[in-house]
Parts: sequence; C-alpha cells; structure tokens
Amino acid sequence: MNVLTFNKAILLTSFLSSIYPTYYYLKYNLIPFQNIYNNYYFKSNQNILKEYKPYNYYVYSIQKWCGKDYQIHGLWPQYDSNSYPTYCDAPTYTNVEGDLYDEMNQYWNNCGDEQSFWNHEYTKHLSCVYEQYGLKETESFQLTLNLFKEFTEEDFKKCNNQSDCIIGCFDLDLNKITCP
Repeated sequence: MNVLTFNKAILLTSFLSSIYPTYYYLKYNLIPFQNIYNNYYFKSNQNILKEYKPYNYYVYSIQKWCGKDYQIHGLWPQYDSNSYPTYCDAPTYTNVEGDLYDEMNQYWNNCGDEQSFWNHEYTKHLSCVYEQYGLKETESFQLTLNLFKEFTEEDFKKCNNQSDCIIGCFDLDLNKITCP
C-alpha cells in the first residue's frame, strides 16, 4: 500500500466516522495508527474498511461450578449493560502452557477440559481486547488473573454464594467502577 492510497483510506475513514455514529477502521498490518476519530489497524494484504465500535468497560464474572471456592469465569468487554462485542479479529487461540497454565488451572478451572474453556473465553471475549488494544492471548489471560487477585473477601460475599456472579466492573484504565 503506498502512502497516497493510505492517506485516501484515512480520509475516507475519517469522513465515514464523521457521518455515522459508529466507528470505522482500516485493516492492513496490525500497526496501530491514532487519529482524532478512532484507532485504525492495518492487516497484511487486506485493504478493508470495517465497521468498528469500541467497547467502554469490562465486566468481571466468577463462578462456582466445581467446588466451594469461586473461580474466574471471564473478563468481558462491554458496550453497555445490555451489549458486548464478541468473536473479534485476533490470532487463533494456542494452548496455554508452563507457569501460566499452572496459575490459570488454580484460579480459572471449569472442572474439565480447561483448554477448551479458555479457548472459548479468549475467542469470544478476550479477542476483542486484542482487537481494540493489541493485548495478546497470554497478556489477556495474565491481566484477567491479576484482576482476580485484587478482589477481596467482601467482594466475594456480595455474590451470596451464587454459582455465577458478576463480581465487579473496570473502566478501560482497569480501575474498579460501579457496574452500569
């Protein structure tokens, strides 16, 4: 893609962003480019203008499916309290290994085929963290683990022993917020 084509694409995208309430981004090489309207992402060999709506916050869900202690269910990007992005453009899931596997198995276990569960959570939800911020699979998993460890006993008590519970929400800077 030459500079002239690139600049035309930026102008077209800016124009579309100014007309429509949704956002647009151009995919060409996974190099983020910031402009006044939104982030643009570029992916090799694809000059595609794609509708894109950035999410606004995260919901953190926990579960008690296979024991008395809460485990991670997932960290889910949200547009608002009724809608969220899913199955965003991201690299394909790869099996978790090593120390990260051990840590995830301790806090993010679903009583069975963990790799399948983690694949689902990454592909459906955390792929959108990659699409919006470029956070890779292992980085997204580590972020989710780190946030889990920030919850206190008081936070867990709010779930009233439910098998599934939204334990909290975070803004895009990962500060705890009141869930909308």
